[in-house]
Amino acid sequence: MKRVRILHYRDYLNQCATTVAKDQALIFEDMKRVDSRVAALVKVYSSYESHINTASERLHRIPELSHRLSHTHLLLNQTVDSLERLNNSLPVEHRLEPFVWTTG
Repeated sequence: MKRVRILHYRDYLNQCATTVAKDQALIFEDMKRVDSRVAALVKVYSSYESHINTASERLHRIPELSHRLSHTHLLLNQTVDSLERLNNSLPVEHRLEPFVWTTG
């Protein structure tokens, strides 16, 4: 009788172990699918982050570029003024036509 109980108990444990092993295998497959999807999302968002960082760097350079442009415009105006003074200091017959500064 004791031996029969042991055999039943062993069969019961074997069934439980088989069920647990199957469930573990299903969970493992689900984990692999989730991991694959997460890896794909991380790759996509890393690409987005790279594009955003590049755009952000460009936006942060705008004030510096604006300052440089203003400074260049000032230097060009000073150069035109110097050219006008130089031109006006020449005798009338040697003067060039007035320089007209246009933008656009």
